[in-house]
Amino acid sequence: MTVNNLKQINSVTLKFLSNDVSHRGNYKKSSNNVVAFDADDRKIGVVFETASPFGTPLARAKPVNWLNETIDKKRIYPLAVKILALLKEHERLSITEIETLTNANRNTLKVRLCELVSDNYIEQNGKARSTWYRLKA
Repeated sequence: MTVNNLKQINSVTLKFLSNDVSHRGNYKKSSNNVVAFDADDRKIGVVFETASPFGTPLARAKPVNWLNETIDKKRIYPLAVKILALLKEHERLSITEIETLTNANRNTLKVRLCELVSDNYIEQNGKARSTWYRLKA
């Protein structure tokens, strides 16, 4: 996903609206805060302040970066969740036991276990062949 993808989505979704032609597929050129009006059509106040035209490019980049980071994390997410569920069920497991229960590649498991340890989800006990893992208390 890129910012240009967002611009393209904006262009397609605004295609049938005549009042948004000036900025269709581009960043806005003027402010467009959400404003409340009373029964006499007098402005009561700003309900929601949107990003300024100057701040819009940065505001658009933030969710794109977040989405891309989330997608990257989800590539490992199912195996990490499976490991956590197994440790909840069995209290403590060795890498060999986790390998047997998940049918995952041992090297991939090592990477995921290291990530879970460094993120403080689980703790590693022992060394070398006697290493075992359990959920962080």
